[in-house]
Amino acid sequence: MNTTYQTAADVVARAQFINNGYLLNTQDTNFRAIQNSWPVFALAQDFGTVTTSTSPVVFTIGHVRNPAIEYIIANDMIQFRSIYSLSYFPTVDAMVNSLLFICFIDI
Repeated sequence: MNTTYQTAADVVARAQFINNGYLLNTQDTNFRAIQNSWPVFALAQDFGTVTTSTSPVVFTIGHVRNPAIEYIIANDMIQFRSIYSLSYFPTVDAMVNSLLFICFIDI
């Protein structure tokens, strides 16, 4: 199986997939407001010729911001706080992998 991705304007990514059946593995670096050419993250999976039922394909897309919160405390000092779950894991990758294992253990 082959997975491809593309960030682009919605009509550009959609046309690429419709016309070619895959995406270009490229990133649109023209950062802009959401309503300006509607930037999207597109993901495509080529299953080839499907003749029988197969195991599911699971995609997980997430965003982790660390620090997650900024507090303004006494004397206008800024205090940064991480998300609570990071106190249990040494890295963001470890946290995400643990969550995926728990969520998809039956797949």
